[in-house]
Formats: sequence, C-alpha cells, structure tokens
Amino acid sequence: MNDVQEQLEHLVTLYGPDKVKFAVQKLLGASSRPMPAEYIPILAPSLLERTVAQLERALDDVKAAGYAKENVYRNKADLVKQQTTMEAAVKLAEAEAFMQIEGEGRDQYVMEEDKKIALNNDAARDAFRRRASAEERRQAANLTAQINAIDVELAEAGDAWFTTKEAVETIRAKAYLQAALLNFLAGRDLH
Repeated sequence: MNDVQEQLEHLVTLYGPDKVKFAVQKLLGASSRPMPAEYIPILAPSLLERTVAQLERALDDVKAAGYAKENVYRNKADLVKQQTTMEAAVKLAEAEAFMQIEGEGRDQYVMEEDKKIALNNDAARDAFRRRASAEERRQAANLTAQINAIDVELAEAGDAWFTTKEAVETIRAKAYLQAALLNFLAGRDLH
C-alpha cells in the first residue's frame, strides 16, 4: 500500500493540483481496500503521468502549428504588397506606351527603331499594350503564382493547426475524465 501512496504523492508533487491531492489522500485514507479494479485502467499513476506529458507535448504542437500559420501569413502580406506595386507598374508602362502613339483613329501608329508600326485596330493596340508591359506582367504573374502557392500553404497550415487542436481536445477530455473520477472516488466510501 505504501508503494501506491508514494506513487500518488509523487504525482501530486509533480502536477500539484490540491484537488487531486485531496482526492487521492481521501481515497487512500477512506478504505483499506484497494482501488476498484474497473478504475485502474484510467487512474493508474503511469496513465496519469502519461496524460500530463501528452498535454505538455500537445501544447508545444499547437504553438508550433500556430507559429507556422503566422509565418505564412506574414510572407503573403509582403507578396501582396509587391503584387499591388507591380500592377501599378503595368499600368504605368502601358500609359507611357500609349503616350508614344501618333496619329488618330485608324491611322494610329508608333515608331520603334525607325520602323512604323500600325495600330489601326483593337487587336494591334492590345498587342502593343501587352508588349510594352511584358516584363512587368511577367513579374506580376510570378507574384500571383507565389501568392497562390502561399494560399495552398495556408490551407495546409490551417489543417495542421486544426488537427493538432482536435488532438489536444481529446487529450484534455481524458484528463477531465481522470480528474472527475478521482474526485468521485475521493467522495465515495469504499467500505
């Protein structure tokens, strides 16, 4: 009996809740009979220690998942800012290109390296506009691809965080069960 009492007191020293200490002392002092066998799979000292260790690891896992999610958000904010700047650069490059257009209506043209390029329809003007902002558009597309990749990372990080949180809830429910059972047994006369 001293072995069990020492183990339970060791648990109380390690984990400290006064209610658990009171419940265990009352349980041990209320009866000379051992703990009912049906409670051993839930309240064995090694299982109580394991539950506390699982809670501590789970807390670390939740923190790590939260930090990972936060870092992905931070990276996305920087890329969105760059993308907005690049979209403005596309518009500016196109505006500068349109300022080079000479003539009116169907007689519009632009001069490039002593070569006259006719811009007499919408398709030609669109091609000219896209060519004038090609590099800016490439950079904007690259930023969009990076942002989309981050969105996938965010979904994965969110899933990991949710899964970790659910695991913690399961462990916490087990800890509540063990604590409630200890309180129940402390208040029960085992004679």
